[in-house]
Amino acid sequence: MSKRIYYYAGGQKVAIDLDEEHVCVDLARVENGPPALREWLKRENPKPLPGRLALVDRGDVPEEILKALDERSALQSVYRHGDALIVVLPEVRIEVDEKQRRRLSTFAARGPAPAVIESDKAGSLVMRPLSGKGADALALANSLHEKLNPPLAQARFLRITRKPGRPSRR
Repeated sequence: MSKRIYYYAGGQKVAIDLDEEHVCVDLARVENGPPALREWLKRENPKPLPGRLALVDRGDVPEEILKALDERSALQSVYRHGDALIVVLPEVRIEVDEKQRRRLSTFAARGPAPAVIESDKAGSLVMRPLSGKGADALALANSLHEKLNPPLAQARFLRITRKPGRPSRR
């Protein structure tokens, strides 16, 4: 049985499905990578998305390149919700009260994925998983929501929707 994948919106679980047709590549993590990765990137020449990311058909990526991308934390999973594709970025936006703030450092060290708190602005925090993986950010956000129940604990998403007038690729 596969593990259910979800995120929280408005206090409710929203189910998403892993999109096995695509992967997302963090172009910044590949530019200074090994020659094989740079050569693959040059050959593929993927269209960049915001945040120096690129959506790539999984079938167009050889297994050894997938492995090398994953080792550099340059590979992010792609999910589907309705007609939209969702890339979970390795960042969790959090708003907490004072009591929850005191528990956050322990959570960052002992939660579902080790993380650092990078930004602290009067009640707003950004937590990044040390792995650089969006899937770990999603696990952190969900666990934060379930254990601390802060006003906000949401992994940052990049939503990719089809252009109006184009048919769905389903």
